[in-house]
Amino acid sequence: MNQDALDRELKLYGDLLIREYRRKLKEDKTIASGDLSNSLVFDIEQLNNSIALVISGYSYGRIIDEGRGVGKKLPPLSAIARWIMSKDNFRIRDSKGRFKPKTLKDANRIAYKVADGISKNGSLKRFNKTGTKFLTLVFDRISAQMGQDLALAFGADLQIELEKIIYKK
Repeated sequence: MNQDALDRELKLYGDLLIREYRRKLKEDKTIASGDLSNSLVFDIEQLNNSIALVISGYSYGRIIDEGRGVGKKLPPLSAIARWIMSKDNFRIRDSKGRFKPKTLKDANRIAYKVADGISKNGSLKRFNKTGTKFLTLVFDRISAQMGQDLALAFGADLQIELEKIIYKK
């Protein structure tokens, strides 16, 4: 079946969702290295009798969206150490309280304390430890119009197919 209009709408909404997810991450100030934002991509997958718009990115995006509950196992220390190293405003003090140059060794040491705090207290206090909801909020805001536009595009493609059948000689 011809699905040019549907493909066009899916591509438009794929681009829009990725752009809005990135904007929301920036607005929420949850970007450190930019890796999560840069990892967000979309693909249109053709299934047996359907088509799907699939958004993917690094798995920790789901944790930023939903938060990390109290009492969970420690988050990955290497990821936290990388986050510490990428944050320009994360400064390390020595035993006398003076700021010192950031090293990977210090970042790894502090990563354990950060991970332990997340395990004991949950994550993202400024979002009430429930996560930013960046995926949910953006999708909920766009989904109603997206559903209407996709239905219209599908109808347009279906009309073309029906005309081919009816007027075929």
